[in-house]
Amino acid sequence: MKSFKLPLTVVAIVFLFVVFGFLMTRNVKNQDTIVKENIDITKEAHHDSNIVNSTEKDPDDEPLWRWDDSIWEHFNPEQIDFSKEYLELVSKKRKNVISQFIGYDFSSVWLSSGESRNGVLGQNYQRIQIHFSKITRSLTDSTVYLVEGKSKVNNNICNFKGEIKPIRLFFGKCEGYDEDYASIDSTSKCGILKAEYTFYEDSTKNHSGIFTGVAASYVLVDSIKKTVSLDQTLGYMDGYNNNTFVGIWTNYKTKQSKKCIWGDYRLPFTRDFDCGAGEMEICDKYVKNGWQTFNLESIEINGVYKAISKEHIEVNGKWELKDKWWKK
Repeated sequence: MKSFKLPLTVVAIVFLFVVFGFLMTRNVKNQDTIVKENIDITKEAHHDSNIVNSTEKDPDDEPLWRWDDSIWEHFNPEQIDFSKEYLELVSKKRKNVISQFIGYDFSSVWLSSGESRNGVLGQNYQRIQIHFSKITRSLTDSTVYLVEGKSKVNNNICNFKGEIKPIRLFFGKCEGYDEDYASIDSTSKCGILKAEYTFYEDSTKNHSGIFTGVAASYVLVDSIKKTVSLDQTLGYMDGYNNNTFVGIWTNYKTKQSKKCIWGDYRLPFTRDFDCGAGEMEICDKYVKNGWQTFNLESIEINGVYKAISKEHIEVNGKWELKDKWWKK
């Protein structure tokens, strides 16, 4: 049989077509892989961005009020001064804007709540009562407020004078309002005000000394009206605390310092002191330390049991303290 031979040019052309086809197929597969990898990378990057967005929230969108167990139960009961811990509470990642509002008058914040505030003195939680009679801004330093008031431990009533200075102001999400905040002015912001204080009792009196520490107050700041007021909206909550002063009292003569914390309603850093659920109720072991008449008692009125305060009396539909001790 006669063999059939293709011309070399034809063989070369066929070979080139085969090689070209192979390269094109490989290129298409590579392109598909690259596209797929790019899509996966894009998805992964998008996923990562969602994680960042979900974890790094704007602190101004976070509520200021927190039930923090560290200030109620988990602390060293032998520690005396908690002012540093209290200063840093709620401060993490928040911007301190006090310099923008230092021209506002903060005096009403500390004056506007109850006439007499309750507190604890010493590790046995001896009752101390505090009354502010006058707070005015200093004429020589607008960042300082001059304070006058009285303290009461048992039957010992003592005048004091001193200073309170706002040092931090943080804004956060308003709580306890309508969803659209209709119950407050649209120009108001919810914040927490931190201040340092030093109050000097009358040194001529027995058992007198110096109060020092850090105070915290929930406030409403109106940047249009340029006003600051105490925010008591969450007063209905079981753990409510406000205008709280956390620090120490140091005796003039002995130089001995004692834990001293007072404020509106519940008191931080006082483990096993408050046994109440919905209401502040002093635990039995501490009642004898000046709290004998503080706890509410259940009294039957027309077949209905009501919790009645031994220290208050109803006048024209409002409850008032029977003992106006600061007027003595």
